[in-house]
Amino acid sequence: MEGSQEMEEIIRIEDPEIDAREIMARIEERLRAREKDLPPEMAMEELEEWGRRVKVPRYDDPLHELSLAIEYARHYAPVSADHPIASSKPVIGPLVVLVKRVIRKFMRLYLDLVFSPQSAFNGEVLEALEKVRELLMEERALCDGAAFDRLSYYRRWGEDRERVKERVAGAVELFPPGTEILNLYAGRGEFLLACSERGREALGVEGDAGLAAFARESGLRVEHMEPRQYLERTATESLKAVFVHEFGERNGRAELYRVVELLGHKMAKGAQLVVLNHCPRSLFACEAAYRDPTVLRLVHPETMHFLLAAAHFQKVEIEYLADPEETAAREELAGLLAQWEQARPGAGGIAGELLGPAFYLVKAWR
Repeated sequence: MEGSQEMEEIIRIEDPEIDAREIMARIEERLRAREKDLPPEMAMEELEEWGRRVKVPRYDDPLHELSLAIEYARHYAPVSADHPIASSKPVIGPLVVLVKRVIRKFMRLYLDLVFSPQSAFNGEVLEALEKVRELLMEERALCDGAAFDRLSYYRRWGEDRERVKERVAGAVELFPPGTEILNLYAGRGEFLLACSERGREALGVEGDAGLAAFARESGLRVEHMEPRQYLERTATESLKAVFVHEFGERNGRAELYRVVELLGHKMAKGAQLVVLNHCPRSLFACEAAYRDPTVLRLVHPETMHFLLAAAHFQKVEIEYLADPEETAAREELAGLLAQWEQARPGAGGIAGELLGPAFYLVKAWR
């Protein structure tokens, strides 16, 4: 208590001739003047431009931003007395600058000793960040090297490209004419091919480098980037039409949830999303889907409906589609199902459900 009273006595200004407000105003003015000499905070666009000038390596992920930040910080890591000297005095300003320069020259040795610990600390921080970046790049190289070669698989064992194109072609007509369609997880570009054949503008986004390059070789517009990152960089409510084939079947749950959430923010009011997925209630779908080693799971249509509704899609419709090649197999099974139903009422219905349409189509509007 006594200490606080003593502090109050120390900071109390009894002299009526001292104008505390004027003193604070002068301090604020000097601080504003000094702010002009400090390095300003840069927007990401300015940092990108700066990175192009100094040729910082480009990465289509957050590692690029880290590289830019490291290189930018490197310019300000050394701390010394060599900062710009200026004066706001209109008449005696040049004299003030001259005096400051002379004083700094005599005090340089002292200032260098004062600033050297900070410079050393900044250097150690930069070195640590460099090591973090190297570790991330090494981890990236290991992951890329161990990645499954989907293009080679599709060329040898995968489903025929023309057949997939015919399956997704019907979705093209669901979008309003004249609207450019964004195709996420574009794969080999089957949907983009269908759009091209019908004179529709479409842009694909594919995270697999081999598949993206293959689609480009076919003359298709494809961005090599993970769809989640592409959406994160897209302006809010700017997308008018989006198509996704096998949505969520090759990614983790967190990826699926995040992309659905982003679509809810990035698609314009009234914009349409169309999804064509394998139906997990169908044995035909499970057999066809899990032949592909990159498929992790099948997303139930009711789950997809829930996720889209939670992302503020105003209207969601689901339609079940059979693969044309299933027709012959269904006809062969029809008689067997009838026999099962006669022998055990209800058994035929359950079997029919399991042998139902292999795909489901989702139409959703923001």
